[in-house]
Amino acid sequence: MHAGETGVSAELKELRSRRVIEPKHYHELTFEEQVDAQRYLMFLKEKHIGQIIGRGCLDGRKQRLYMQKEDTTLSFESLLISATIDAHEQRDVATTDIPGAFLQAEIV
Repeated sequence: MHAGETGVSAELKELRSRRVIEPKHYHELTFEEQVDAQRYLMFLKEKHIGQIIGRGCLDGRKQRLYMQKEDTTLSFESLLISATIDAHEQRDVATTDIPGAFLQAEIV
């Protein structure tokens, strides 16, 4: 199996194992479900150790019909302001990676 295929497969297996999605063939969906279906974009990324991983995300353009972009994404300006405040106040800042963090959050 190609490294990219392995990365994509691992990402999709995580979605399935966390019960985020239930794969269905397009032809199993009703017409209304087909129209309402969201696109899922998959990108390949090479980690610093050379491993190829898949990174998936929802293509949110369909949501723009009923949600404003500002309500669904973090603005770059907000991130920079927060980092500037942290630096000015000489705060200790740490980052961590929680595997599938967004997949573990309950949607309400």
